[in-house]
Amino acid sequence: MEGFAPGDSVTDDVADVQVWSFTKSDMPIDADTAHFDITGIDTSLSGEKLKVVFHLRDLPESLTFNRTGIQKGMMEYRWEVQIDVDNDRNTGFGGGFEYLLSAHQIAFLSESGENVITPVSNGLESNVWRIGPRSYVTFGESSYIASAEADTITLIGTIPGITADSRLVFVTTDVMRGEDQLECHFPMNPLLFPAPCGKGEAFIKPLQTIADAGSDELPAHVDIIGISTALAGETLAVIFQLRDVPETLVFNRADAGESAYEYRWEVSIDVDPGQESGQFGLDYEMSATHTVSPENADSSTTAPIESKVEAYTSRRIEDGFRRMEEAAIVVSPRADTITLIGDIPGITPDSRLIFNAYDSLSGNEHVECQELPPSD
Repeated sequence: MEGFAPGDSVTDDVADVQVWSFTKSDMPIDADTAHFDITGIDTSLSGEKLKVVFHLRDLPESLTFNRTGIQKGMMEYRWEVQIDVDNDRNTGFGGGFEYLLSAHQIAFLSESGENVITPVSNGLESNVWRIGPRSYVTFGESSYIASAEADTITLIGTIPGITADSRLVFVTTDVMRGEDQLECHFPMNPLLFPAPCGKGEAFIKPLQTIADAGSDELPAHVDIIGISTALAGETLAVIFQLRDVPETLVFNRADAGESAYEYRWEVSIDVDPGQESGQFGLDYEMSATHTVSPENADSSTTAPIESKVEAYTSRRIEDGFRRMEEAAIVVSPRADTITLIGDIPGITPDSRLIFNAYDSLSGNEHVECQELPPSD
């Protein structure tokens, strides 16, 4: 299915949520997931005003907000519509989307958690978000209505340019439990909202080396099988060990989209874990990126990776990213590695690192936590 359009109504299987891996061994599929388990969607459009009703397996009167383990700035709950106004995957971002309409809760209390029981009917925020290359910006009018009696959350928002032919994708998330969605699609900027590590896991720090399982479902040049890191003062080096690094890649592919990221290998850095800083708790990025420029759109070319990507560091700020300095990149097809080296202000051996490798047409690999050795 290519997506849903305004005016569609659709049903969804019950208890089909994706439970995060660190919870699978701890709870059955039907426990604590009903509030984001979509059973149906109703949509309607009047002019540019979109109305979406999420039918849920069960919506309680209240939920626990700012739970222990939720960091400041993290999106704890969300019921969201992703909107491709022109139904063109080659425009917009993250698979062709220009806007989001959501009801959500972002944690703003202490990292230790306040565990506040809050009515869903008045505990959420509602926004229309305009999607940029690596940021969301609040934009437009919106509202929501939560009904525990009807087990529904209704979103209403004005979406510029939306028509009856626009494409809609529906996503619900509880960051401590899992996700449900209607229509498979590339994840929307997974590094914007870092998730907490689960039981038996810990976040990754500089000076650590980790292994990751390979996957035949990903292209080899973004399939991370290991990460090595080094730190000298405030200079960070990250080695992406990939299943295969080819001598060349095809750049500016016809379906990659104009002014969109085509390839990206990146590390996000939380220099002071547990502190409220940066964007959703993350302070900096170091990345190697190729963006399809307007003059090169639909003019594919085969070239060595290092000749087409830009390596640089960026500071994450509230409304986006601010580019800082160039970073060094070393690509080794023989060793199947891509190495990034750059200066990260304030980084220490206790900082947190999150890794991502991305191909806009084939998928991405995201490494956020590592397994702890079994305790005696």
